[in-house]
Amino acid sequence: MTDDGETPPHHPETDRLLFIAEKFAPSVGGQQSLNHDFYTQLKSVLPVYLITPGRYLKYDLQKLWFLPYGVLAGIFICIRQKITHVHVSSARAALIGYLISKVVKVRLSAAVHGLDITLQNKLVTYRYLTPLSLRQYDVVVCNSQDTRMRCGDIGLDLAKCHVVNPGVDIALHGRRRSKQAARRQLLEDHDVEVSDKPVIMSVCRLVERKGIAWFVDSVFPMLPPQTIYLVLGSGPELHAIRAVIDTRKLQARVHLMLDVPDTLRDLVYDAADVLVMPNITVPGDREGFGIVNVEAGMHNLPVVASNIEGIREAVIDGVTGRLVRSADPVAFVEAIATLCSWEGRVAGDQYRGAATLWSGAIPPILYRSSET
Repeated sequence: MTDDGETPPHHPETDRLLFIAEKFAPSVGGQQSLNHDFYTQLKSVLPVYLITPGRYLKYDLQKLWFLPYGVLAGIFICIRQKITHVHVSSARAALIGYLISKVVKVRLSAAVHGLDITLQNKLVTYRYLTPLSLRQYDVVVCNSQDTRMRCGDIGLDLAKCHVVNPGVDIALHGRRRSKQAARRQLLEDHDVEVSDKPVIMSVCRLVERKGIAWFVDSVFPMLPPQTIYLVLGSGPELHAIRAVIDTRKLQARVHLMLDVPDTLRDLVYDAADVLVMPNITVPGDREGFGIVNVEAGMHNLPVVASNIEGIREAVIDGVTGRLVRSADPVAFVEAIATLCSWEGRVAGDQYRGAATLWSGAIPPILYRSSET
């Protein structure tokens, strides 16, 4: 900021940005989609150059070579293209940007998401080098207030940390069909029969903190017997979830839909009655924001979510859904019963006005001084 409180001027004709994204297409996931949208939108604002792993290997083996590749390629691009800004997609790539800045004078910014600055259970080198690198950055963009507080916990200057909640591209996300038409298409194209039954859904990576195994075991049996639960995702908790389904004999009511494309995900959004995000607290494994809650809102789908960590910033309690106490089966049952009978427009208008594209809010932040 300047002395009079105004954002300092910038010159788009001379500004050039290098974007380093360690998660990007063709890999699939929430951060991958966010980074793709960010890159696409920023290209309309200023010249942007991109470095990604490109090819994703089994067991994340690209991590072994992406650091040296990112640094060398980054230095080359910065010199050749006269880069003025380097932006990294997460704290995991912070060291790359920092090492580039030791060779080429550039402005540094990073996006952080919560889990990437949770140092518990990380390698010793990560626990030391990541905070050290981020302290040299001019701007840190946090996806929630909860994430910003975690930045303070690892020693970052909170004056440099700005909260920009992720949004969704309203041109890509939104209800495409009626609930009845979506359910017919589910049956015709994917052999999933839900007819006129209550349908709840979850979209997530199947890890412990998402709470899917807990929900299937502790909450779902308490719901009306005709209720159908569609779980979209994959991950290390898959076997544990299947074991609970088998133990509870819920094979006919809980359907695991693995590695689904975006088109099928959007179809299920349109067909469901409620999105459930039953996260539980797991030490060292936090939820930074919860973008699926915003996606669901764009499909006018109400949400029942745990009121913990960054999730609470992705749900407007009483407007786009309900925030309930984590690991409270009765609270979840009551909220789901209420929202399954809800017939209004939940979030489309709210999110169209409030959740602008994440990248739209970031360019002004990139130019703020470190004293902001």
